Amino acid sequence: MKFFKALTNAYVYAAVILLNTIVAFLCVNWLTGLYLEHAAKEKVITENKVMAKYKNIFSDKEMLAKIYPGMTEAQIRAMLDESWNRDFVYRPWAMYGEQPITGEYVTVDPAGFRAVANQGPWPPSRDNYNIFLFGGSTLFGYGLPGGQTVADHLQEALDALPSRKPCKVYNFGAGTYYSTQERIFYQNLLAQGFVPDAAVFLDGFNDPQRQEDAPWNSERFRQMMESSARHTGAWEEIHINWLKTKIIHYLPITEKLFDLERLMPSKALLGEKDKAAVSTQLAVRQIERFAANKKLVDAASKAFGARDLYVWQPASKYDADTLAINPFTTEDDAQLTYLYAQAEKRYKDGEFGDNFVWCADILKGRQDVLYVDSAHYGNTLSKMCADCMLRGMRKTGLLAPVLEEAAPGETPAPAAAGTPAS
Repeated sequence: MKFFKALTNAYVYAAVILLNTIVAFLCVNWLTGLYLEHAAKEKVITENKVMAKYKNIFSDKEMLAKIYPGMTEAQIRAMLDESWNRDFVYRPWAMYGEQPITGEYVTVDPAGFRAVANQGPWPPSRDNYNIFLFGGSTLFGYGLPGGQTVADHLQEALDALPSRKPCKVYNFGAGTYYSTQERIFYQNLLAQGFVPDAAVFLDGFNDPQRQEDAPWNSERFRQMMESSARHTGAWEEIHINWLKTKIIHYLPITEKLFDLERLMPSKALLGEKDKAAVSTQLAVRQIERFAANKKLVDAASKAFGARDLYVWQPASKYDADTLAINPFTTEDDAQLTYLYAQAEKRYKDGEFGDNFVWCADILKGRQDVLYVDSAHYGNTLSKMCADCMLRGMRKTGLLAPVLEEAAPGETPAPAAAGTPAS
């Protein structure tokens, strides 16, 4: 009897402790959620995740003035919140895209483009010469207010040129996008009837990060689709597993803990033996993937009567004084240097054709701070990139159909396959 009584008491104690633990956990999460919601509304929490990551730099007022001249700390924080504190939205085939927002510093149209000054209408008007820009977060302008992105500077430069009709730029840059996603997104727009007069692709930086030809976050999607439930037809189990994942990842008390995962270095795919050879082989595969995407874009553009241009973008770790222009640099981008070397070789060999422009060398000799974080361009570099892009557009004849006067050495307008339905 004594044994069963002791066992019963132990069970009761354990059950009470477990119940109290569950109740306490739920209460802590509820209170944490209320606090975070209140903090977001009342601006109780003022530390931005980018400012937190680079706290030493952002606490240096002299350095901050170089990065964001003319902006107060409060303005910088508000701008970074608009730039970074947005979730992606689902985008068919390309998987995801930039979430629409109408902010003080960042405005994204529901069609997927970030607005520039003197933005053209959507759908595009036939009365304009419409130029679609595609690229990653550097083109989108993460960490920059409106008016300072590559697209903004390009639009401003185009407005100053004498032309037969207005040129209108559409900035379809999106975070983590690389050449495959850009190609798919562009082809989808063409299929929907949104055909530009010209499409310009700013590439290079994100391709080495996609070691496999799959978008960011594909692994989580793959795991969901390859659930054993799919083979039994019990799709309800997939939804249950998805719900479990959401609960685990997005409880207020655990959400911040999972942020640590993003800060951890990715698992190295390269072995210790002969890393240079392995990295070169990987770079060859990546540049061949890029070249294949370019061929598909060229073919699609020709079929729809549009023109296209590829611009290889600058990166602080290639052909530049990295520490001088980018004080944020911490990540190991070894694969980038291998891919850029392959791209430069093929560019010089003429393998990318006439509609390719090399802008990766514009950082040579620069000693001023040109970045707003480890990856993203500041206002000055955005303008430099836009200027290089514009030179390429004129040199290759991309603007010849609309400009009143050709630049010295400008290529005549190439023949199009049809009339753009812009």
